[in-house]
Amino acid sequence: MLATHSKGYTLMEIMMTMVIAAVLLGIGIPGLQTFIKNNRILAQSNSFMTSVKTARSEAMTQRVFVTICQSANGTTCGGTWNGGYIAFTDIDGDNSVDAGDGDTVIISKSIDANNLSFDFDGGDFIRFDSRGRAVGFSGTVTLCDDRGADYARGIIIKPIGRSKPAGGTLDCPT
Repeated sequence: MLATHSKGYTLMEIMMTMVIAAVLLGIGIPGLQTFIKNNRILAQSNSFMTSVKTARSEAMTQRVFVTICQSANGTTCGGTWNGGYIAFTDIDGDNSVDAGDGDTVIISKSIDANNLSFDFDGGDFIRFDSRGRAVGFSGTVTLCDDRGADYARGIIIKPIGRSKPAGGTLDCPT
């Protein structure tokens, strides 16, 4: 007799494949969600640090004040840090965008407030002078998500104008 080979899978093979796939998804999905949240907060933190460094560099290059402020609309100061921020050349140092004074917005960023809370404990503004110093405008920027302080990211802005990632425990804004 000739042996015949069946083409296809048995019900048992299909069921085992589905069980293995379900177990792998059950283990992998929570890890993937954590990975996505970690990268989201890291990306916003890196973006803000880049903006701070760019603003400081512009202040020194153009020899003018450059101010970073909270901005809801991306063109003027106002709102909360959760709404976003702008950086602009602040010719007269009054912490407001005045086109008549020659002020120019150089950075405009929005924050995904549904997923992150964003706060600066130094106030409503960060201002760099023509030497790149942030005297009187230093502090810590804190970014948090729904997981709380354990996963918070921070950026310290020093009076000399330099910024660096914050270490240790951070307080999340409420």
